[in-house]
Amino acid sequence: MAKEASEPGTAELSERLAELERRNAELTAKLEEKSASKRRPGRAILAGVLILIAALLTPLSITATWFVSSAANTDSFVAEYAPLIQDPQVQAFLADEVSTAIDERIDIEALVDELIAALDQKMERPTSKAALVALRQPLIAGIQSTIHSAAAKVIASDEFEKAWQASLRVTHAELTGALAGNPDSALTITRDGLGLQLAPMITKVRDVLVGQGYTFASKIPVIDRTVVLVPSDSLVTAQVGYRAVLVASYWLGPVVLALLAAGVLISRRRALASIWAAAGLGLGATVVLTAEAILRIVVQLKVPLPLDVLLVLYDATFVPLREVALAPLALAVVVIVIACLAGPFAWSVKLRTFYAKATAWLRGRAENAGYGTGTYGEWLYAQRILVRVAVGALAVFYLIATRPISVGSVTWSAFWVALVIFVLSLLQRPVIETEASD
Repeated sequence: MAKEASEPGTAELSERLAELERRNAELTAKLEEKSASKRRPGRAILAGVLILIAALLTPLSITATWFVSSAANTDSFVAEYAPLIQDPQVQAFLADEVSTAIDERIDIEALVDELIAALDQKMERPTSKAALVALRQPLIAGIQSTIHSAAAKVIASDEFEKAWQASLRVTHAELTGALAGNPDSALTITRDGLGLQLAPMITKVRDVLVGQGYTFASKIPVIDRTVVLVPSDSLVTAQVGYRAVLVASYWLGPVVLALLAAGVLISRRRALASIWAAAGLGLGATVVLTAEAILRIVVQLKVPLPLDVLLVLYDATFVPLREVALAPLALAVVVIVIACLAGPFAWSVKLRTFYAKATAWLRGRAENAGYGTGTYGEWLYAQRILVRVAVGALAVFYLIATRPISVGSVTWSAFWVALVIFVLSLLQRPVIETEASD
């Protein structure tokens, strides 16, 4: 009995185990540093080169991922651009453009003057003639207002919204087919650049006006007018970029990941290499975000559209790119945190020691309450490295399966991995604790 009383308890043995692990990690780190200093730096250089190449390719990889998942996918393209026709600013802009195009092709003032002249010949009283002259400007303004109202009604109608969506699907085939134009679609490519055709809208406005009894509307011809969205000089750049991204989109992402993984595996100090690899990934994502912010300014300076309409169109196109770029940035932060916690740094060793003591204390409380894990806990402890690798592999598989990776998927994956690892740490039963309890 006296002998049993003198033996250390489970909590004390756990503290000794944590202290031994801390010292072992410090000694291992020192040995690795001495060994690395004596060896040739070939592996370190090769690992650095691979990580550097991956970091340089990351911006193009992110752009390619966005393009394939958003711009090159018909359903995503329609889902992003179809709601634009419901935006009040876009509707007002298109109504202005349609009514302006009609006003330029039909001399409304001349039509009103002909009407006044015809009525003037039938009137003899000077006061009546003076009244007709006074009505000239209100008549002109009324007709212009009617045309604008009809255009707004057509553009805001459900029928036009369906036609808009159908046109987007046709147009998407053109844009993804080397940006070649189709005369039957809403978008077309001219010498001035990529533009939106107004002819279908003008034809519908004419039909609405004729149906309301405005006979003058029958004189509205087929007006071939295009609102330029992307100038021709920018279109050439867009075509080159489109084709380059399309070629690279299918292989660049896996290559970047393979280069980062190879750089980490080749390095002898893998924790530090993981930090550098994640930093390279995050830097590449930051480059994309910075370029997108600069592009937003350039577009506002070069594209001849009203600012509010331009920003609506721009956000519909490039907000998905922003979201795709933020995902690897979040992933880089998560990897850096994990690598730092698992690394041989003094503060991380102390933190792991504290974690080991805390989980040992919780396990001890559970054991005392009769909630032990027995042989299952022993197996978990013996296979703890394999189990953690499996948990991490499942997280990676989930991220790959849910491409494109989003900030939300990265955050939730990190949360669930941390929670599962913590629960497994509580369930496992270290051998030293088992011996103490026997």
